[in-house]
Amino acid sequence: MYSVGSSRFEVLETGKIVVAGQREYLAGSGVQTDVCVARMVAMTGCSLADAWAMASTNPAQFLNVEIGGLVPGAVADFVLFDHDPQAGAIRIRRTITRGETRFES
Repeated sequence: MYSVGSSRFEVLETGKIVVAGQREYLAGSGVQTDVCVARMVAMTGCSLADAWAMASTNPAQFLNVEIGGLVPGAVADFVLFDHDPQAGAIRIRRTITRGETRFES
């Protein structure tokens, strides 16, 4: 069993790294999400909105995790960023979770 922050992970006998307490949900990636999103857009031509959904809202809905939205009464979770499609890069400016700034560059 391994911990990173409040997250716990297990390495199964097959070598698969999963979220602790079950055997199916993979533990994650060694590449930061903004890099994955930028690569998805650059490599597939999908929209930036679709790539962000693939990395955030879709997995949260699958795992039944409450996510925020920009509507009255919703949890205020969002990311402010710059996207440079020519460079295939995203620069995170600010991350806000539960209405509080958690990261700012």
